Amino acid sequence: MYSEFAWTSADTSIMLVWILLAIGIILVKGLGLWHSARHSQKWWFVAILILNTLGILPLVYLFFFRPDRKKTDIFGRKKKRRRKR
Repeated sequence: MYSEFAWTSADTSIMLVWILLAIGIILVKGLGLWHSARHSQKWWFVAILILNTLGILPLVYLFFFRPDRKKTDIFGRKKKRRRKR
């Protein structure tokens, strides 16, 4: 008997893409919130928390507006300095 609620492989693939996308958005949003709180940037924290832009606003903050972006990477690790020759 055919069930109209049966899962197909296409449905499973689409579900997997959505789950991976959601996990990525949550990770980027968490990093943006963590950095903005660590640097006491209240307006960025509120904007990232309230505006749901599918991870675009946290990425813009992390790569362009974070105060220590030249000294550390987005995970908080110090960048290695390149030697000038």
